[in-house]
Amino acid sequence: MKRKILIWAMALLTATAGLSGCAADEGAANSDPVESAAVSDAAQDESGEAAESSVEETEEDDTVYTDEQYFQYSHYMEEDETISISGYTGTDTEVVIPKTIDGYTVECIDQYSFTGNTDITKVVIPDTVTRIGEEAFRNCSNLEEIVLPDSTISIRAYAFDGTAWYENQPDGMMYIGKVVYGYKCDNMEEITAVEIADGTLGVAERAFFNFVNLSEISVPDSVLSIGSQAFAGTAWLEAAENNTVVYAGKVAYLYNASYTSNAVAVELEPGTVAIADSCFSGCEELYYIGLPDGLVRIGRAAFQGTGLTAVELPDSVTTIGGAAFFTCHSLSSITIPESVTYIGQSAFQSCESLTIQGHEGSVAESYADAYDIPFTEIN
Repeated sequence: MKRKILIWAMALLTATAGLSGCAADEGAANSDPVESAAVSDAAQDESGEAAESSVEETEEDDTVYTDEQYFQYSHYMEEDETISISGYTGTDTEVVIPKTIDGYTVECIDQYSFTGNTDITKVVIPDTVTRIGEEAFRNCSNLEEIVLPDSTISIRAYAFDGTAWYENQPDGMMYIGKVVYGYKCDNMEEITAVEIADGTLGVAERAFFNFVNLSEISVPDSVLSIGSQAFAGTAWLEAAENNTVVYAGKVAYLYNASYTSNAVAVELEPGTVAIADSCFSGCEELYYIGLPDGLVRIGRAAFQGTGLTAVELPDSVTTIGGAAFFTCHSLSSITIPESVTYIGQSAFQSCESLTIQGHEGSVAESYADAYDIPFTEIN
């Protein structure tokens, strides 16, 4: 007998191994090397020793940011105006990450960028950042305070594990900014129900992974991002019907495929606001997806390895995650509206027959030019 699922569910693969980065949204496994630009090494004094880390005031506001020369960064397209922090060489205990470095907007904290830094006790992340990469601050053992903006809605696995912040969290739901990071307890097998607070925008990757007896999950409609394997291994997911889209709030969380040889066409329900990371990943039988008006976000690796042939995105979509359509070998056409402001790394890598249709001067055209993908202008 199936136990009650407190989820807005609708009838209609888990995370992809190796998609661990977030430079321009967590590129695909075995993808081409990311084009990188590292800022200069720490300034040296006349004796050749590294100068003391300093801070400086910006002209735009009163925030005192950590000196940008101590940050390394990467960006995956020369035309891209955003960057990912990939490293920090300073020795400050309190790090206030700048909104811009060398004129580029800081949009992501990349995987492993601060891992194992035992100097840092506090980090302030700017409101330009939307993603935190895998293990970004893992084992920063003295990191007690993390100031995370509401703009950050995607957090990869283990990003803050091994920090003083994590150790100091009381038992129960752990929130950081507007994201559920996980659930802290001595015995996860004892947890049978959780309720995520209204106003939450994201559920971190693997947040409730292997909570085997978790059968009741209440997800508010405010949630826009759900990471890969967030609910994998739970009784809630085990109770879902085969060959249906499982919903968490208004997010299409996972296509619960039984892997038959039958061709699959899916029409997402009206009101769907986002497609979770890896939602349809590996479903080779999926040849058609109907996307409703109001859809805002397509998660990382959402359609990786599917059999899609043509896709039309509604005018409401703003974000296409990294590796979203990676290795969709049959994909010949995708229509991308002007509303799309972000296309992640390797979103269309290994789509050999693809033509992108979009508007002149759009992000879609810039992406097509950068990756030498045929582009057709639409009115």
